[in-house]
Order: sequence, then structure tokens, then C-alpha cells
Amino acid sequence: MKRFMRLAGFLGAKAGTQEEQASHFKWGLKEWILDGIVNTEFTDVAQVANAGSNIELLRERNRENKRNRDGDRIRSSSASRVREQRYHDFESTTTCEICGKWHPGKPCHKNSGACFACGSMGHKIGDCPRKK
Repeated sequence: MKRFMRLAGFLGAKAGTQEEQASHFKWGLKEWILDGIVNTEFTDVAQVANAGSNIELLRERNRENKRNRDGDRIRSSSASRVREQRYHDFESTTTCEICGKWHPGKPCHKNSGACFACGSMGHKIGDCPRKK
């Protein structure tokens, strides 16, 4: 979703309305996720991402409950990762009003005048010592 929102930010108005972006994002999902939401209409990309995330979690939970012939539970390595994974609410992932890009929890470098490469305030990206 981050990549999709970043690309949509570059396109600006050409990316379409929120509904159009949600539709494009939905049709780009994996087929087994798309099967669960194909007949659902979404108003924005965050709703599609939440629905897809829920389908992924449900699939992992079903895998975790499988048993072998002896009746012992079959544990996949990904099932334990899903359990440890925090819930991500994509509703809060909005783009920056200043630059149109997505940078949650971080100040906008365009607004603050910071270097785009390292985030320091003493120089611009062309003079960045880390980039050389």
C-alpha cells in the first residue's frame, strides 16, 4: 500500500478519485485475496487494505488450526510471525498535505527545509555528505 500511495502521490490528480484509486489497488491484489473482496465496493485505498489484511489473517489462522494424521497441530513458520505481527490500521495512512507524499510520524522535509537524503537541517540533498 505504501508503494501504491507513493506512486499515486507522483501522479497527483491523474491518479483519479479516491474510489478510482481504491478500485485500481483492489485489482492489483493477489488473486486469493481478490476472491474474497471482488464484489465489494470501497471508497478509499485504506478500506481495501484493511479488507485484504483481514483476509490474510483469516487464511493464516486457518492454516494454524490444521492437524496432521496423528492429530498434532501443524505449525508453519509464517503462523507464528502473524501472531507476533501488530495490527496495522491503514485508515491513518494519509498523504502529506504539503508535499503529497507519505511519511507517517516524521516531519515533512519540504516544509522543514531538511535534507531529503539524511534529514539534517544544515544542508540540502545536493550538498549531503552521506550521499558522496
